[in-house]
Amino acid sequence: MSKEVVRLILELKDELKAGMALLKDSLEQNFDLDERSLRTEIDEIKKSMDLMSKCLDDANGRLKSTTRENKALKKENEELRSRVHALETDLTTSQDELLKSEQYTRNKNVEIKGIPQEPAENLSDILKKLGEAVGEALSSGDVDVCHRVRTKDDTKTNIIVQFQSREKRDQFLEKARKMRLKNDLLGSECDDPIYINEHLCPAMKRLLGMAGARKREHAWKFVWVKNGVIFARRTEKSQIIRINRESDLEKICPVHTT
Repeated sequence: MSKEVVRLILELKDELKAGMALLKDSLEQNFDLDERSLRTEIDEIKKSMDLMSKCLDDANGRLKSTTRENKALKKENEELRSRVHALETDLTTSQDELLKSEQYTRNKNVEIKGIPQEPAENLSDILKKLGEAVGEALSSGDVDVCHRVRTKDDTKTNIIVQFQSREKRDQFLEKARKMRLKNDLLGSECDDPIYINEHLCPAMKRLLGMAGARKREHAWKFVWVKNGVIFARRTEKSQIIRINRESDLEKICPVHTT
């Protein structure tokens, strides 16, 4: 092999080594750039994940806090509802007791309706005649107070009688209820009916009126008062119900048939 050929081979070899070195340097530089870029992206992703994790933790914290608050509010609401129910019950009881007390003050009274007022009338004589008519004699000693009271109709007044004893009141009232009394029994030319009932306080009168309206609306047969208490009955064989307050009126309801 000639020296010239050897020289060319050596030069080619040197050039090849130099090319390989450049290629290696280029690859290493590109790798370093890619690695740095990848690390940067990974760091950014990690930061985003850390931020998301923190946001998630915060959200969980708020959710737990809200859940605790909701439980506390629910408990407080239940306690308030219980207290309101207790107060409503106490109020209803107090109203019932007040109504009973007000009615109790009238437990020796009767109210007489339908007797026209005369200018010079004598209520004691009227009571005496009524007693004779029903078969329960009344003397001045049986009656404590007797007077007229105004009604919603300015042209009419009722007579309130307070007996000395409830027993005498009940005896007179029981006999009066069994009769159809009219004004001609008192010597009057008028034959309008006379009604003798227990003397009810205004609240009881209102409740009785509402009960009567419900009775007519739902075709019940009976609504009555006994010893200051209102009762209702759909038919002769139906159960008797007691009307103590306005909510009890719902018991006077339509008959459902199948």
